[in-house]
Amino acid sequence: MPARYRQLFRGPTADEHAGIAARRDGAPAHAEIWRRLPSGGAIACIVAEDRPGLLSYVGSALMTRSIDIVSAQVYARANPRGAEAVDLFWLRREEGPSAPIADADLSRVADLLGGLMTGELRMDGRPLGARHVPTPYSATLVHFEEAPERGPATLCLETEERPGLFRAVTSALQAANVRIIASRRANGDGARVIHRFSLAEEDGRAPDQYRRGVLQAEVLRVVEPATRTAGARTSARAGASGVYGRVRASELHDAEPPPSR
Repeated sequence: MPARYRQLFRGPTADEHAGIAARRDGAPAHAEIWRRLPSGGAIACIVAEDRPGLLSYVGSALMTRSIDIVSAQVYARANPRGAEAVDLFWLRREEGPSAPIADADLSRVADLLGGLMTGELRMDGRPLGARHVPTPYSATLVHFEEAPERGPATLCLETEERPGLFRAVTSALQAANVRIIASRRANGDGARVIHRFSLAEEDGRAPDQYRRGVLQAEVLRVVEPATRTAGARTSARAGASGVYGRVRASELHDAEPPPSR
């Protein structure tokens, strides 16, 4: 685990996290409640293959269970099977403490998260079709630029140019019920292209944190399969706190200090 994790967690607490990670046992994703909090909240440990789109998918999977992320601590580590994310999320119900977060919630979140990552499931949990395995060389980057104090938010997509890309992305955004105020296109390196979309909700407000996660995931869903079929190309991979088809770490609230054991 990285040094910043070891500064916060050690001894029995680190062993508990290691036990959760071990129970992933090769699955694309695994999630468990690590600590229960007052008023039905919980701290969840979500362990998954560290790949493009992960944090966007996590936010979307939690949203299907009406679960809100209060704060998060995001870590990545080396694993003999490949890069692995071991993330902690402080969670609560979106509409208040109407029902406590249950183990079954996290189990279903892990199932949906794994299906989204492998391409087997849609956002609503329905089968998507033939399975496709993401490649670490799929050079698609999706993120929101720093949000202004007021006005629309800007979603930035950088990927390989190909026929139908703009239509696929705009259709996905419109299907997600967000308004496209404006769009700009710029050429990137080689065959890459950079699209920027100014987005607002129907009431004119900028999308909030969870809507940003949903929109990023929807864009990745329509862009990544086509990118993979275009052929693998070597590219530099951002670290856990950067953006590579993932939510920026800065888009999450500052992490709360871990509870004492």
